[in-house]
Amino acid sequence: MCLECSMKRVLWCFVCLFPSHCLASNSNTLKNPNPLNTPQTPPHTPQPILSTLAAALAAYSRRNLRILYDAISTLAEAVRPALQAPEYSLLLMPPLLAKWNALGDDDPELLPLLECFTAVAVTLGMCGGGGG
Repeated sequence: MCLECSMKRVLWCFVCLFPSHCLASNSNTLKNPNPLNTPQTPPHTPQPILSTLAAALAAYSRRNLRILYDAISTLAEAVRPALQAPEYSLLLMPPLLAKWNALGDDDPELLPLLECFTAVAVTLGMCGGGGG
């Protein structure tokens, strides 16, 4: 499956997990509520979404990384209890740390990355935020 198809599947998983956010108003109603003809039940774990987001961290260019960081932060905050399993930190943290190591101290992309780190660290219980 290509990365574009994977990201479409991630979007569909977001719609399954949070239908009230996606279908809150009539103007935002999706024309095809099941574009990939996937099952109507939401995933039980965020693992497929996290794998796709981790792959996107390696593949996306600088221009799209801010959107990706925001998507990771939103997911971390939305599925906080489900994301606290140790295997999920192993999916997210290494690519995020690689991005951090690749940036200089004065890089303008550092702030969005650190905001993403904050959301993920609080969710995973790695700092005083507790994550629950």
